[in-house]
Amino acid sequence: MELVKRKGKKNYPVADYVHEREDGEKWEEWLQHKRIELNAMTTPQLIAWLDKKMEQHGRGRLVPPADVVGARLEQQVRERVERAVRDAILRENSFISRAETEFKRMVPQLRREGAGLPQIIRATLDQQEHAHLSWAAVVDAVAIKLSKPSP
Repeated sequence: MELVKRKGKKNYPVADYVHEREDGEKWEEWLQHKRIELNAMTTPQLIAWLDKKMEQHGRGRLVPPADVVGARLEQQVRERVERAVRDAILRENSFISRAETEFKRMVPQLRREGAGLPQIIRATLDQQEHAHLSWAAVVDAVAIKLSKPSP
């Protein structure tokens, strides 16, 4: 327990469950000047306190209100429907094989670019305005340039 120093004489609000107690007024007054920090408890004390509080509120698991679980349900169904539709569109349009064909077409150019990439990285990182970049950022920039679709 530690004493609380408050400015002024204004009382601060306390939780509703304090008022619901028979001795709630006493506790409201006590809480205006004193408090107990949970981190002041030892681990066994904290666990015992939590266990007692959980017993007071039933042994079941927490189930949120209907609007919260309903929103979660809608979100999960939307994500799964979007994923299923996206996967179907990609399959129907032979996405994997088309991407693989395009990549294979680019391999000779990638190998040519890759051979000179260490020099490009050094030259880029030596420039003051690019000194903050990593070598991977330079490679990523080259990859962006090379992977733009041809007209």
